[in-house]
Amino acid sequence: MNLVVTILYSLAVLSFLFSIYFFLGYRSQKKEWNQMVKKIFPEEERKSIISRWGERFDEKESSQALKNKLHNANLKLLPSEYLGILIVGYMALFVLMFSIFSMPIMVSVLLPLVLITLINYLLFYFRKNSYEHRFNDQLSEVCRILGNAARSGLTINQGIDLVAREVSAQLEKSLNGSQMN
Repeated sequence: MNLVVTILYSLAVLSFLFSIYFFLGYRSQKKEWNQMVKKIFPEEERKSIISRWGERFDEKESSQALKNKLHNANLKLLPSEYLGILIVGYMALFVLMFSIFSMPIMVSVLLPLVLITLINYLLFYFRKNSYEHRFNDQLSEVCRILGNAARSGLTINQGIDLVAREVSAQLEKSLNGSQMN
């Protein structure tokens, strides 16, 4: 009986070693197979259809005007994100007026449309005034730097470059756009 236990124990250890050997072979084959599949079918980042529509809209030339307006208003939004906010706002106002306030359907359709349009124009109007106000606040500093640059013998273009390096990014864009080559 002692011999049988020894043989069974040896076979158990041998089968355990074989199973480890085959498991490691399986893992290496699986890794090679995964690499081959990734080579044939490269992974793409999953995006929703709405995100793809937004990216396509942002790349079009027709969205550049809105992109410039958003930049001038100091809003860090893409044009597609801004339009998405307007659409969601319209839908929320429609549901609020139709379901909660029980307004007639025509009023519930037109009133949110008028409100969203008004909000759109007022947002850019007020943000434009704040942009001009910040620009005017920095104008005295710009004049001081340009005066010092002229006294030290720099050309106007060199003075504008100096101002562009020392003032904020918003004013820098305006100065770089007005600089002569």
